Amino acid sequence: GLVDQMGASQEQSLSSFMEDTFFSQMFVIAPPGAVWNYSNLNYIVAGYVAQEYSGLEYDEIMNQEIFSPLEMTRTSFDSSSVLSDGNWAMGKAGEEIITPSSYDTPASWPAGFAWSTAQDLASFGQFILDGNTDVMSEDAHHDFSSSRISMGVMEEYLMYGNGMMHYAGISSNAGWHTLELMYHNGSIPGYGAALYLIPEQNAGFVSLVGSTGAELPSAVLASLDYFGLPPARDFPSEALPENDFSIYEGVYQDNWNVGEVRITAMPSGLEVEMPRLDEMNVMYDPQWRPYTKHNFTTTIDGYDLLVRFEEGDTGQMEYIVHRAFVAQRTE
Repeated sequence: GLVDQMGASQEQSLSSFMEDTFFSQMFVIAPPGAVWNYSNLNYIVAGYVAQEYSGLEYDEIMNQEIFSPLEMTRTSFDSSSVLSDGNWAMGKAGEEIITPSSYDTPASWPAGFAWSTAQDLASFGQFILDGNTDVMSEDAHHDFSSSRISMGVMEEYLMYGNGMMHYAGISSNAGWHTLELMYHNGSIPGYGAALYLIPEQNAGFVSLVGSTGAELPSAVLASLDYFGLPPARDFPSEALPENDFSIYEGVYQDNWNVGEVRITAMPSGLEVEMPRLDEMNVMYDPQWRPYTKHNFTTTIDGYDLLVRFEEGDTGQMEYIVHRAFVAQRTE
C-alpha cells in the first residue's frame, strides 16, 4: 500500500507531481494486498490515470463527467472562479484567515480541494443514493455505491467503498443504534466538509464549516434523530477489545517512518517503545489504550491517533497499521 499524503507543492500540476516526484520518490509501506489502509495518494494516482487516458486535465474530466450532468453549477477546482463569484465563505485556521486564494493545488485535486456548496453536495449525495445514467450505468453505479472492505475498526460494522464509509450503526451516549449510514468528511486548514446519507430513507444532510477540524457530533446526532434514530442497544460484542493483550506483544519494524516499535502487554493495554522517535525527540504516549477489537488510541507528536493490528497468514498479529505508517512483525 501507498503512504497517505497530499504531497504536492502549491501550483504543481498533477502530471508534474506524478512524473517528477511520485515515480522517483514514493515507497510502498506494506506488501500489496496485505492490509487495507486509507490513502489520499491512491485517489491521486487514479486521477492521473484518468487524465492520461482521456487526454483532459482532471478538473475538465470532473466538470464534463460529474459536475455538469449533476447540475453542480457552483462546484469548481478553480479558486480564481470562486473568488470572482464573490459569494464564498472565509475559513479560519488558528489566527490565520483562509480564502480561496490560499489554495492552488492541482496535484491534489483527485483527493480534495474542490469548492462547493451545501446544495451541490446534496445533489452529489442524491446521485450516490439513486444514480444517474447520464453519469454512469446502473451496474457501474451499483459497484460505485457499494461497500468493499472492512476498515478494520469495527469488524463488518464499518466498511469502506469508493470514497464513502459504510456504517451499520452509530454510537451515542445512550448506546449503539443500528442504522445504515454512508458518510465521508474532509478537512484542510480553514475548512471542513461532511456528507451523511441514510439509504433506507433516501435522505441525507451536509455539513460545511469554516474552521479547522470542526466536527459537529451533537448536530449530527440531532439530525439523525430527526430522521428517526433507532433505540439504543448494547455495543456489538464482536467489535469489543480483546481481553488478552499478549497477542500483540513483539517487535515490529517500519523502515520508512517510525522505525522499530516494541510492544509489551499490560493489564490495561499496551506499553510501547519507539527508539527512533526517542532519538529524534518526537514526543509520543508510551501507553496504547484499547478502543475496539485490535484497535488502540494513542498520541504521537501531539496528534491523537487510532492504530490497529492486523493478522498475517499464520493467524498471528503481523502488522501495526496507521494511514501514515505500517510496521511489520520481526520478533
